[in-house]
Amino acid sequence: GEQLELSFDNKSKICDVQMSQENEVVVVAASDGEVAVSWYSLNETIVGNSIQEHGQIINRLNFSPKEDIFVTANEDNTIDVWRLNRYTKKIDILNALKGHQKEITAITFSTDGKFFASGSNDADGEVKLWKLDVKQEVQVISNVGGSIILLSLSDSVQMIGVVI
Repeated sequence: GEQLELSFDNKSKICDVQMSQENEVVVVAASDGEVAVSWYSLNETIVGNSIQEHGQIINRLNFSPKEDIFVTANEDNTIDVWRLNRYTKKIDILNALKGHQKEITAITFSTDGKFFASGSNDADGEVKLWKLDVKQEVQVISNVGGSIILLSLSDSVQMIGVVI
């Protein structure tokens, strides 16, 4: 295929890029105090964008594989759960979750989209498991051996992969 080239202002940090079911490129970028989502057709035409005021700097971001949901790990050690409306091209924060004492360095969804995990920069490493519809942590795994770089979850969270 051909390479798709998109340009952004130099103050934004691209957090993630996804393909939609409608073959649109969805780009999430963050700058101080804002989260911007842009939709592009494969011919590089912008088809919509949404900017949401947000008081935090985003460290990590991950899209749910099953819904138009994404989560952000913020500089203040909180997690925001966002809904992405692909029809109106708007984004909204659904929940703000607290629980980590140190910087969140990894965040990922389970393959079924029902759970997500977050890992922090603690000396011994800590993983928190969250159920999307419960809006709170459902399990904490402490002392995984070091600061967490990557996480991976299986369906129904029977296995958690941790890279430290």
